Amino acid sequence: MTLCVYHELLRKFPDITKPPRPDQEIKHFVVHYIETNSRPVTAKARRLAPDRLRIAKAEFENMITLGHMRPSKSNYASPLHMVPKKDSTEWRPVGDYRALNAQTIKGNYSVPNILDFTSNLHGTKIYSLIDLVKAYHQIPINPDDVHKSESSHLFGLFESTRMQFGLCNAAATFQRFIDEVLRNLPFVFAFVDDILVASSSPEEHLQHLQILFTRLQQYGLSLKPSKCIFGVTSIKFLGFKVSESGIEPLSDRVDCIFKFSSTYYTHVIKTFPRVV
Repeated sequence: MTLCVYHELLRKFPDITKPPRPDQEIKHFVVHYIETNSRPVTAKARRLAPDRLRIAKAEFENMITLGHMRPSKSNYASPLHMVPKKDSTEWRPVGDYRALNAQTIKGNYSVPNILDFTSNLHGTKIYSLIDLVKAYHQIPINPDDVHKSESSHLFGLFESTRMQFGLCNAAATFQRFIDEVLRNLPFVFAFVDDILVASSSPEEHLQHLQILFTRLQQYGLSLKPSKCIFGVTSIKFLGFKVSESGIEPLSDRVDCIFKFSSTYYTHVIKTFPRVV
């Protein structure tokens, strides 16, 4: 089955390939709570390199336009820092919420492990990996907790109305949300915002993707086609290679372990030659 078949399927769901809109309706009831047990935390703004400062400003302007962020007068303040996106030269603004997280009451919603559903992959032969656009920002923060999300920047103080990276319990909140989105879809496996679709044949796989796209559209979620992988016989997922033969660790991960063991053993020999 050629890739054009999947492109044709995507054309039937134009809403899921469009970026979020300022007037986009929230189509679910999951909310992120920031329950704290101490007094407000504050921190001074950190300096950023000029290029990263420009990226941060542009991203904040975009989030303000979307209604995901707004100016604030809160007595909370967490500093901003920039982290590189995975396998990319781009940067993502992230709040340093360590002080806030230290006083946040921890949730207990579990995040799955690939070993939890390997048995469900038995008999599957074709796979797709779905990449969601700004998935965390689809979760509103509880209105009474919005002021706690304030971040301090050289260009002002802002608070988030949507869930941000770095917040305590954010992964668990999103896992609860995505579990709701994918409920009763046994052919879809999700680890936070990483979504794997596994099927036994190309024809079945197309049907599974159509069901998934319908569900994403119902919940107002968007995907990024350029970062999705469709209809392959083996795929990388959560640090493993998934194929008809089962799962196996990625070779680069295994090589790192062997190199570490070799380097460590050489160091021990040089440091304690008589003992070894």
